[in-house]
Amino acid sequence: MVAYTQGLLSHLRLLPVCLSLALAGCFGAEQTALSGPQMPDSMQAQSEEAHLEPSAALVGTYGPRALYKGKDVSSIKATNIDSGIVLPDGSGGVVWVPGVSREPQNADYVDARELKLKIREMAEQLIAGCSRDGAVALPVSFVNLDNLEQTSSFGRLVAEQLFYEFNQRGFPVREYRIPGNISVRDGEGEFYLSRAIGNIAATSPNSVVVAGTYSGDRHAVFVNARLIRPRDGRVLRTANLILQPNQLTKRLLAKGSVRKMEEGVMHIRDLREVDTPVEATPFDQGQDIH
Repeated sequence: MVAYTQGLLSHLRLLPVCLSLALAGCFGAEQTALSGPQMPDSMQAQSEEAHLEPSAALVGTYGPRALYKGKDVSSIKATNIDSGIVLPDGSGGVVWVPGVSREPQNADYVDARELKLKIREMAEQLIAGCSRDGAVALPVSFVNLDNLEQTSSFGRLVAEQLFYEFNQRGFPVREYRIPGNISVRDGEGEFYLSRAIGNIAATSPNSVVVAGTYSGDRHAVFVNARLIRPRDGRVLRTANLILQPNQLTKRLLAKGSVRKMEEGVMHIRDLREVDTPVEATPFDQGQDIH
């Protein structure tokens, strides 16, 4: 009887071990690991908070405390995130490769680059599929759609950029703003281009004029271009684009809003011939004329 009781007790001692092995087979090793001794709460908090510590890839400052996986831990506000990577060093360790630090670009510079790309897109539209047949392009200033006699820095810039874009694509371009000589000005420099040469004939059989208009408001700027054959006015190709207004385009377009001085007539009389002061004009009285 005593021997039977001792054997039964031995089997009962082995029962928890068997149950653990059985559970491990049913639920996997992860459940078995969780059935072992638990880490103290203080150690768990330190371990989880360590994952939020600043490292070489993340430089930050401690902010308010936050709830992380059900625990109150310190939160971090990232102020500079490095784009570098971590690589193995071949000896069981790792090597930190810092990312390239780039300064933020100036907004006006970005807008200028975007405008250049937009004009390039328009040049592609004009040249693509165009039968050249020995044609030579003459880009001219783009004009205000509401006043074809008015342009601006924007209109002149578009024409100047098209000189470059056509030339880069193998489309011959002719410079027509040349007076025939080089002007040397003391203290200023040497000048070859000039707009003070009067009207220029564009009736050459192989000439094509690159002209266009622009129109816009505070929401969008529309630019339309065309290749025109001067001898008969035929439009060979067209192109258009839409620009989003920004500080750059506003400044360029504003240059064309200045009104030209108009002609006028003023009669000048001798002050001695004026009978009464009422008849004397401001000019007669020696005042400035505005």
